[in-house]
Amino acid sequence: MNIDITLVIRKTGHFFVFFMLAYFLYTIIKNILNKKSSIYVWVLFLCLLIGVLDEFYQSFIKGRTSSVRDVVIDFAGVIFFFILKEVVNIFEKVVKHIIEIIFKRKNINDKQI
Repeated sequence: MNIDITLVIRKTGHFFVFFMLAYFLYTIIKNILNKKSSIYVWVLFLCLLIGVLDEFYQSFIKGRTSSVRDVVIDFAGVIFFFILKEVVNIFEKVVKHIIEIIFKRKNINDKQI
């Protein structure tokens, strides 16, 4: 089984670039809109639109082809951004809660002394 390393690098690039695009769009749109669900919809829509337009543009370039697979890989990077963002949010809330519990116990113990 031969693995085409350049293909792997290119497809990983698609994934990572759209992960970063989702991050930047999320940051920009979050400052414009207040509703979390609206932010997600806009970022998903814009990233998908950019991915589709990029592949459409590539279809006109000599030696390049457009690929639905690339759009799927692009969109996977966007979805991974949102999954990672939610995991980090949950982790931050858990750590914050644990710290609050620890400091409440410490304050209770300090008052007893």
